[in-house]
Amino acid sequence: MKLGKIILALACASSWGQVAAFESKDAQIDYILTQVESAPQEQKEQILERLQWSGLSDPRLFDVFEDNLLQHYQDKYPADDLADLLAYQARALGYSGNEKYQQTLSLLAEEAKNSSLRRHAKNGKRDLQTFIQVQDALQQVQLSKGDRSFEVFTYSKMLETADPYTQRLAARAIYHEKRGEQALLDLTAEKLQGMYMNEDLDSLAQDTAAWMCKVLKQHSAYEELLDNVAENTPHRKIRRYAK
Repeated sequence: MKLGKIILALACASSWGQVAAFESKDAQIDYILTQVESAPQEQKEQILERLQWSGLSDPRLFDVFEDNLLQHYQDKYPADDLADLLAYQARALGYSGNEKYQQTLSLLAEEAKNSSLRRHAKNGKRDLQTFIQVQDALQQVQLSKGDRSFEVFTYSKMLETADPYTQRLAARAIYHEKRGEQALLDLTAEKLQGMYMNEDLDSLAQDTAAWMCKVLKQHSAYEELLDNVAENTPHRKIRRYAK
């Protein structure tokens, strides 16, 4: 990424998301790498945590975290900031949904000298299996990016999957990043419309619909839909969030 584009990305988002609008996956990866290298600790951690809904699995990003983990996993008492960063990076390897990190996470879970890192590596190893399924779900969606930002394109793909877990990741992203793109909100409303009357929704799908309600409650244009959801859905949890 050219310096000017990095500066533009930095100006667009004090913490990745919110008002960022990256043109491409590479631009987003460059921004994340820059922030994890030089941002304040709290922002580094937030960016690593938000990788769970990024849809990213590229080794160009996650190899950086893997290299740092392998460099330090035998440190029994790393400095506090480094210990926290390693924990978040271990979880990030799980969010990648990339099977190439299975061996590294297994090594860390078994042999890391620091007990906190071992614990987070075990969680990352568990997450990896879930996010492999997320990546599989995304691969099933054929969608043209068009003139959308890369994040909006990614969240649209997530919503278009048939997997409630992946759809929930998108809804969480839209909510926490306070995204207001009309097409993305309309797609969220469309998916909620198709779910809320289904009596057979399991607990995960109900939670997904609840997150969609949280997204739409931030925008008055969807008040009528939410009123209908609250009045007619057979599911108490969805009704509560629609209200």
